[in-house]
This record gives sequence, C-alpha cells and structure tokens, in this order.
Amino acid sequence: MSHCFVSSPGPAQVSVETKRKLLIVDDDPSVRHSLWITFHDLYDVRLAENGPKALDLFGENPADAVVLDIRMPLMNGIEVLEELKQIDPDVEVLMLTGFESFETARKALRLGACDYLSKPYRVDVLREAISTAMGRREASRKTAGYDHKLAQLQKEMQNQQMREELARTRNEIYGSIIHDLNGPLTVIAGYIDIVQNLIRHAYHLEGDDVASLRHHAASISKQVSNCISVSRRYLSFLEGKAQAKDSASE
Repeated sequence: MSHCFVSSPGPAQVSVETKRKLLIVDDDPSVRHSLWITFHDLYDVRLAENGPKALDLFGENPADAVVLDIRMPLMNGIEVLEELKQIDPDVEVLMLTGFESFETARKALRLGACDYLSKPYRVDVLREAISTAMGRREASRKTAGYDHKLAQLQKEMQNQQMREELARTRNEIYGSIIHDLNGPLTVIAGYIDIVQNLIRHAYHLEGDDVASLRHHAASISKQVSNCISVSRRYLSFLEGKAQAKDSASE
C-alpha cells in the first residue's frame, strides 16, 4: 500500500490546501494505514513503504513533518533521515522503532531528528509529538521570514547609506569646483572693471593706456586659463570615477 488514501472531507474538515503536510514512512502496511486513520483529518497525509519512495515524494512536494520507521528494506531510517535533512534541513522528523538501541536513538537525534518514539507507541503521545513538531516547523518558517525581511531592510539601509554618501561626495565636489573657480573669476571681474573704466570715456588711447590694457588683458587671459585648468581637472577626476565604476560593475 504505497499510495495515499483520499477521503471525502466532511463539514468539519479543513481543506487539503490549508493542511500541513505529514509524510509517514513505514514498511508495515498496517502501521501506515493506522497512522493514516489517526492523522488524515488533521494533516495532508502521504504514505511511503520504503526510503526511496519517501525521498521521491518528499522531493516532489516537501512535507512539514515526517514519521519515519528505523528498520526498513532498501534504506534504513537513519539513511533516509540524512537524505531528508540534505533536501530540507528544517524538516521535522520523528523516528519510530521497536528494536533499536540507545546508540541508534542518539545518532538519530544527532542527525536532526526532533523526537524518538518506541513501538508500541501511545496514540496520544504520538499526536502530541507531531503537533509539537508542526508547531516548531511553523515557528522556523516565521523566523526564516523575519530573517528575510531583516536582510531586505539591511540591504535597503545600505543602499540608502550609499546614496547619502554619494550625495555628500557630489556636494563636496561641487563645492570644491565653485571655490576653485571663484578665485580666478573674481580676479577676471576686477580686471574687466578696470578695463571698462579705462576705456569708458576714452576716445583715443595713449601709450601708457595701451600698455595698461595689454597688461590687464594678459592678466585676464591668465585667469581664464586657470578656470579652464580647474574645469579640466575636475572633469578628468569625474570621468576617472565613472570609468572605475564601470570597470567594477563588469
């Protein structure tokens, strides 16, 4: 009996879509059937008669909790437990056995089993153990969700900090450009004012006036060259940053 029983849900039953998933793995068909009878009204129960079948079912649609027998053909419960934990480290696995030693139980718990029950088990004890396992599974999902949200928030904060740092750097560059250009532009404005005063009412220029104009023109040309040099220096700096950014993103 390797298939999962399907029942018609009664009025009080929860739809299969909203039920937590329980995988029962046991080579004894009577045990599988009795466990299905016990839990099918609470969980979406799937049945497997051996380890390979259980791993196939779990790989297709992972369960929230697994009830796993220790002694089975093809693969024992410890081997199946290891494979399940590789697929989903957070799956809750309860081990069932009637023969194994304390060392086997300890190994199962060390590999991540959440509980270990001996056959014959009490139904109320098994119900409680599975309910606890389902609660832990739900808590781990919520914790994972919180961790994901926290990671997103941290990433957003880092992005915001980067944007703020870029804005500060940009403002510092703009401030430096304005400061460095302000000096020569002030000198240029001063010389132009002198030149304008000199020629405003002059109908012809004498030798000294021409020499003075030449001097002022040379000074203006020098300051214009300084402005060009400053602008080229900052443009080169900004282009270098852009190239470095492009190289880093490749």
